[in-house]
Amino acid sequence: MNVPLFVLLDITEMSSSSYYDACQREYEVDDQKVISEIKVIRNKFKDYGYRRVTIELKRRGYNINHKKVLRIMKNEGLLCDSYKRKIRKYNSYKGTCGKVASNRLRRRFTTDRPYQKIVTDVTELRWGYKTTSERAYFTAFMDLYNGEMISWNIGLHPNVDFIVSPLNKLMGLRPKTSYRMTIHSDQGFQYQNGRYINILKSNKVFQSMSRKATCLDNAC
Repeated sequence: MNVPLFVLLDITEMSSSSYYDACQREYEVDDQKVISEIKVIRNKFKDYGYRRVTIELKRRGYNINHKKVLRIMKNEGLLCDSYKRKIRKYNSYKGTCGKVASNRLRRRFTTDRPYQKIVTDVTELRWGYKTTSERAYFTAFMDLYNGEMISWNIGLHPNVDFIVSPLNKLMGLRPKTSYRMTIHSDQGFQYQNGRYINILKSNKVFQSMSRKATCLDNAC
């Protein structure tokens, strides 16, 4: 093969990184094809970030760098925002910030006595763009005897007052019984708080908590 002398001179002066970069560019595909494929992937997998999208593209035969995928997803507004602080899912667990009770209930979700086993939790309700200003919280104390929601509360901030208010209402509705009540919850910071614990102690109520990262302990 006859190669011009200036081409040979250029090759001899080319760095190894430039050479391999030039070789890689032979396999690059048109950006519009990549954008279309990324949209298909994001529609199918709502929580995929640019790294997982890159892996999925390579599975589909697209040899592309993750930095280019990130650039394209930024420009096209396709970045995943499932884990951003302002819109991530509500999680009341903040580690051990108070007193953690043992699991007295042990997934025994049935009883033949009213006001013996009470379970509680907090649910987040979101709307609009699901930012911190577009969400509310619901909590309830449910009797496992018949599934009745004895007391409940709705608010914009899931703080300790938000939990204590329906708890005090529950204590006021509680009838006199020959057995002690047990209230079961997760390990949310509200349930580790001293105010919440003192209300239970003053009313001679057993406190029970799910094990860490074991949501099935409070599945009901």
